[in-house]
Amino acid sequence: METAPSPEHSELFCSQDADLTISSSDGVVFKVHRLNLGFHSDVFPGIEPGVPVQDEIVPLAEKASTLELLFQFVYRQRQPDLSKVDVDELALLAEAAEKYSIYSAMEVCKLNMRAAIPKIPLKVLAYAARHGYKELCDEAAPYTVDEDAALVAEHLDAQLFANWVLYREHWLRRLFEVQRGIPSSILHEDFEEDECPAWPPFVAAVLQDLNRSISGVQGISAVFDKHFPLLEDCEWCYRRAGDWLHRSSVIQWGMPSFGH
Repeated sequence: METAPSPEHSELFCSQDADLTISSSDGVVFKVHRLNLGFHSDVFPGIEPGVPVQDEIVPLAEKASTLELLFQFVYRQRQPDLSKVDVDELALLAEAAEKYSIYSAMEVCKLNMRAAIPKIPLKVLAYAARHGYKELCDEAAPYTVDEDAALVAEHLDAQLFANWVLYREHWLRRLFEVQRGIPSSILHEDFEEDECPAWPPFVAAVLQDLNRSISGVQGISAVFDKHFPLLEDCEWCYRRAGDWLHRSSVIQWGMPSFGH
């Protein structure tokens, strides 16, 4: 009969005097100290009185790379630089820190999840909503409005998905209001035509940029600045464009928060 292969052991957490053995979901063994875990968490499996500490292995659902990062936060040592960690790995670590209440890791994970919003907005939104970080929800939500609804449904539970659908509806309405808020024509001095020839190309360029995405309304000032040269220094068209921009900015200021 063939002997079962020995499990792989973590190179960072293999202390001989460790009194708690943990196995990751991918079969890597970690030897850690109950005292350290108990000091940083009051819910970690295996730290309760009466739990076997020598021969029994405590299995966890997290993979080895996640646990190797997590356990570094329960020892007196330099903590890992999470800004250099892959964002998908960061998301797994942040969830593990919350799950096991590793207080020394929770806040730094939240700060790095905030920085990761442009890369993984849906994961950050789901994480923030699950753990009650309302401000982080409001920061991440605008980055998700261009996502396909089917993809969003995979990341959020039913109630959060319903909230997201209503939130995106506000963005769609704002974009529509900007589109229909184009000011009426202004009679130019010394100009007999109903419309200045500089105006239609400007409007077309602005609308083309805004219609590239639902979130385009968020950067409306930059869109206007980009296309102002099309007005060819026409004072009357500049006034008209300024009125349109002001109306659009007021619309943008009225956007609700995700948790509204």
